Amino acid sequence: MIFTGKRTTEERENVKETEVLERLKTLSPTLQIEYLENLNKRMNLLPGLRVLVCSKLAALYEAKGLHAFSASILAKAAEAAVIYKDKKDLYLKVGILWLKSNEQMFASDAFKKALETETPGERKNLQKLIRSYYFAEAENFEKTGKSSKAIEFYERIMKTQQEGEDMKVIRMKLANLYQKVGKVKESLDMKKSI
Repeated sequence: MIFTGKRTTEERENVKETEVLERLKTLSPTLQIEYLENLNKRMNLLPGLRVLVCSKLAALYEAKGLHAFSASILAKAAEAAVIYKDKKDLYLKVGILWLKSNEQMFASDAFKKALETETPGERKNLQKLIRSYYFAEAENFEKTGKSSKAIEFYERIMKTQQEGEDMKVIRMKLANLYQKVGKVKESLDMKKSI
């Protein structure tokens, strides 16, 4: 067989992870996106390569502030992942990206999928971690003056949180936020429950 310098269709389809990583080093971010998008369109990528391509592509979109787009691509990586820990980590990242996009429903679905990969003994720790993501987003909304959004997130935490010291803090925050948005009755009710 004479080497012509061109790859056959079969050779182009069987790209290796090392080839992808080497190629990415030589490209600008815009060309990296184009290259990875083209790879991602292939139906016959091995699961490990699909995870790599989608993860790299999602990181590029996230760097551009396109959190929802990044989340949808990273979800494909999570679906392709065969190792449960990788699936869990990817779904957690997908959930965080959806939270940053103010898409609580999609975030909740991603977090639910992450929880499904855990053993029953580890689920409590993961639930606590997920609540911390919601709490961080709620505090971020609170600091930026988006009281209604902060209320949504704190209420979401209250639905899943067990009684404890954290609940007192959340109730106090909710009481103050209700007061800010003019929900006086809810504010008083929340203060009574503290």
